[in-house]
Amino acid sequence: MPRLVSIGHWDHDLVGALSLLETPLIQVLMLAGISDGGYNVKESIFAWDLHGDQPKSSLANLADDGRQVLVKDQKDYVMATSFGALSTDFYLNHKLSLKMDLPTERETILHFFDQVRKAEPSMDRFRRYDEELALESSQRHDEYRWLSLRRTSIRTGHVNPQAMPQGYDFHRMVLKVAPYCLSISPLDVDYLELTFGFDLECKADHDGVVFNALYGDTPMAQLLQVPDGRILDVQPVFGVSLTERGDIQAYFEIKTRKKNRRGNARRYKHEPISLFLTIRRYGSVRNIDDLASIFDDLAEHAETLATERFVPNLLTPIARQITSSSA
Repeated sequence: MPRLVSIGHWDHDLVGALSLLETPLIQVLMLAGISDGGYNVKESIFAWDLHGDQPKSSLANLADDGRQVLVKDQKDYVMATSFGALSTDFYLNHKLSLKMDLPTERETILHFFDQVRKAEPSMDRFRRYDEELALESSQRHDEYRWLSLRRTSIRTGHVNPQAMPQGYDFHRMVLKVAPYCLSISPLDVDYLELTFGFDLECKADHDGVVFNALYGDTPMAQLLQVPDGRILDVQPVFGVSLTERGDIQAYFEIKTRKKNRRGNARRYKHEPISLFLTIRRYGSVRNIDDLASIFDDLAEHAETLATERFVPNLLTPIARQITSSSA
């Protein structure tokens, strides 16, 4: 698995920096900051050691000339902040899907939410939506958490976690509390899924950006080159099985800005391009306490695919295209 070996902060435009830093052993996989017209002005570059078995012991300081490097030995902290620097918002979402309906009694639901609130005191906002009950923390801050109950599922989210273990701990806590508060049986489990989400700010046409980034030099480009034509909808979803049995699957998905039926997106101009990496595990469990270890397995798959596949082959090309479209 590639490991983060350096983070540099630059005081100039990063266009072209990706190619400048490539070497046989160190390949830049992430372009984390773009110039004024880009999606997120954070100006960081991430390099990964593709052959090293161990992470570097520390990140060296550079000269005090605007290129100071963040020194941190904790790989998980670096991973969270690096993913966050790649996007306007980075979030970890989890879903536990069930075969039977969850309890609806008032006392049961409130007791469950109270248990979660005791573990996460910032989650003190109880809301009711269509077919959903939610407990949330304040969204005034960049980092926040949410929990929602639907008829046959429990969903949790941690937006902009400061460290990966911190983001994971919230989901594990809910998986530990929920079965006993909501009477969930091992046979009741349909599937678990973990999603890494990346929002990229983009002022250009979203679908055009995605199409040019992923299909511009392929036969697909010829398919849509029609007289007076305009790209309306490019939201690909790719799925792959990670096991022979097909019980663990990975999905790569892109969501672009909404448009009306004539293709006008003006009403939704502030919405980002969203990229999702989802790992899903189907099947019941032998013991309800196994949910935490299953979650850990999903997280390991997600981190590996994010660093080895998702970032270099999906996120980076789109980030580059956003830059060129805004230039």
